[in-house]
Amino acid sequence: MRWDGNARRGNDGRAGPMVPLRGGVDMASILLIDSTALFREPMALALRSHGFDVIEAGHGRQAVTILQSRPIDLIVLELILPVMDGLSLLRYLRGEPRYARLPVVVLSAAGSRAMVLKAAQFGVRDYLVKSHVTLHALVERIHRALSAATDSRAALPAGSCATAAQSCQASPGGTTDAASTVPAPRPDAAAALKSMKSIVTKSEVLDRIQKRAELRAFSPTVTKLMQLTGSERATLEQITRTIRQDQALAVRILQMANSAAFNRGDPVESIEKAAQRLGMAQIRQAAINVGVVSEMSEIGIGGRVDAAQFWEHSIATGLIAAKIARSRAPEDADQAFTMGLMHDVGRVLFAEDFPDEYAEAMRVTDELGLPLELVEARLFMASHAECMDRLLHLWRFPKDLIDPIVFHHLSLDNIRRMAPRRVKEVATLALADRMAHALLLGSSGNDVLYPTEELCEVLGVDDRVFGRLEDETRRETDGLKLSMLAAGGGGGGAARGWVDPREAVRQSLAAPARPLYISRRPGIDAFRCFFDLLRQDEAEAPNLLVLHVTDAREVEEVAAMTRCVECSADASGLPALVISSAIEELDLRGRLDGRRVEVRRAPIAVSHLLHAMNELLASESGKAAA
Repeated sequence: MRWDGNARRGNDGRAGPMVPLRGGVDMASILLIDSTALFREPMALALRSHGFDVIEAGHGRQAVTILQSRPIDLIVLELILPVMDGLSLLRYLRGEPRYARLPVVVLSAAGSRAMVLKAAQFGVRDYLVKSHVTLHALVERIHRALSAATDSRAALPAGSCATAAQSCQASPGGTTDAASTVPAPRPDAAAALKSMKSIVTKSEVLDRIQKRAELRAFSPTVTKLMQLTGSERATLEQITRTIRQDQALAVRILQMANSAAFNRGDPVESIEKAAQRLGMAQIRQAAINVGVVSEMSEIGIGGRVDAAQFWEHSIATGLIAAKIARSRAPEDADQAFTMGLMHDVGRVLFAEDFPDEYAEAMRVTDELGLPLELVEARLFMASHAECMDRLLHLWRFPKDLIDPIVFHHLSLDNIRRMAPRRVKEVATLALADRMAHALLLGSSGNDVLYPTEELCEVLGVDDRVFGRLEDETRRETDGLKLSMLAAGGGGGGAARGWVDPREAVRQSLAAPARPLYISRRPGIDAFRCFFDLLRQDEAEAPNLLVLHVTDAREVEEVAAMTRCVECSADASGLPALVISSAIEELDLRGRLDGRRVEVRRAPIAVSHLLHAMNELLASESGKAAA
C-alpha cells in the first residue's frame, strides 16, 4: 500500500481534496484487523484523520472479543493472521445472525484468485491487495461499503434474504459448513435488475472506446506482419525476417507451431519451418492473436479474474470454435480461433476504463445470479460485446469476424434476426463459449452455465463431435495457453501458477458430489459436462439426481427415464435438482414424489447452482445419518 503523496490523488495522479464523509457514515466505527503493527498502526492513524473511529486487532480471536464488547460498523480485514485467520473469522461472522450482514472490506497481501474466490463466498464488500491500493482508494471503498450497508438495511423487508451472508446457518462451534459459503439465488433477480438505474451512460462508454482505439495499437512488428500476410506478393523470406525482429513474437510463433493445436509431425525449430507449417493465413491470424494478447495480457477483470484465467477461457473458446468451423469449412478455422480469443475483450476494456463501476456490476451479478452481459447492458447501457463492435470497426477488422463477437450472447432466434447471413458463424462462437464455461476452462468473470442443445442441432454437432471437443480441448488449451502467454512477462508468470477452477468449485461443495445426470440429449448437453467434472468417488452410489429439462414437453419423458435409471442404479428417492429455462411451464407434481426438489432456471451462475446442490447434499447427508 502506498503512503506517499498518492494517498490523496485521483487515478490521474493530480492532487485532490480530502475524501468527503458521506451522510450516515460520519464517525463510523471500523475494526482494523492486521497482525503487522508496522502496517496496522499508521493505517489506523490515517483512517482516523478521515473521521473514522478505528479499533485495532492483531488476529481473529481478538477481533471476536472486540465485536462482542462494542458495536462495529465495518471491518477492514487482512486474511493472513495468526491464532484465527481471516477466512475462519469470516465463517464465524456469517454464521452469527448479528454479524451476518456486517460489511467487510478485505485489505490483504494475498491476491491469488483462489483467495479472492474464497473471500467472495463469504460476502465481503470489496477485496483490495495491499501492494496495489492507495489510501484514497481504500477510503472510497469504505465509504461505499458503509453506504451500501445502510441502503440495504433501509430497503430490506423483514424476513427477506438479499445476500450470501444471510443464507448462512451457524453450525456447532461457531463455524459454518460449505453450504453457507455460496449465495442463495434471488427469485426476483430479473425484476431486481430491471429496477436498477444505469451507472454509466452509453455515450460515455462509446467515447471511452473511441479513445481506447486511438491510444492502443498493435506493435509495429505485428502491424507490418499483418500487412505482409495480406499481400499476394509477400514472400516467405519477408515474413520470417519480420517475425525475427520481435523476439517475443518469434517465440510465440514457434510455440504455437509446436502446440497440440497445430502440430502435425516432428517438432519445428526454425521460424521458416514454423511459417511453412502454419501457412500464410495462420501467420496472419497468429499475428493478430499475439498482438491482442500482448496488449492486454496484464489486465485483470474487476479485481476478480486474473489475466491468465481470462486468456485460458478465451483460448479454450477459440480452440473449440476452430474445431467446429474446421468440420464445416477448413479455411474458416483460423478466423474462428481469433473470434474465440477476442470474444470477451470488451470486458477488459470495461475493467480498465470503469474499474469501480465494473466491480459494482460484478457484485450485482454475484448477488442476482444473472449473466454478466445482462447486468452490463442494464448498468452500462451497453454490453461488452457492443463495445467490441465499436472497437473492431475502428481497428478495421472484417465484418465477418465482428458479427460473431457482437452477437454471440443472443438466443438462436435473435441470432437469425440480427445476423441472418452469419448464423452458423455466430452459433459456432456461442457454442464454443458455452462449452468453455461448462468445462471450467479459465474464467471470463461471467461464471454462468448455458444450455447448448439448440446450438448443436443448428450446427450439426452430434454426440460424437461434442465428445471429441470435450476430450481434446483441455489438453490443447494447456499447451496453447503457455505458448501465447509465456513470453509476455506477468501473464506468463500467472500462467505458470494459476488455480484450476474445477478444484475451487469442488471445494465449495458441502460433501463429495456423485450426481446421477438425466436429460433427453446428454451427449450434447453442457450441463452434463459440468456435472461430470464434479463427480467424485466413481465407485460409490449416486447421492444427487440432476434433471435438465429444456421445455415442458420433455417432462414426462425425463420423468420416465428417471424412474428407469434410478431402479437400475439402485438409487431411488435421491434429492433432485431440476434445471430448466422454462420453469414456469414445468409440472413436476406426482413425478418426483417423496424427495427434496430444487428447481433452478437456466442459464444459471455456478455459485447459485452450488448453493442448490449444497442444500440437497445436506438433506441427503441428514437422511443417511438418521
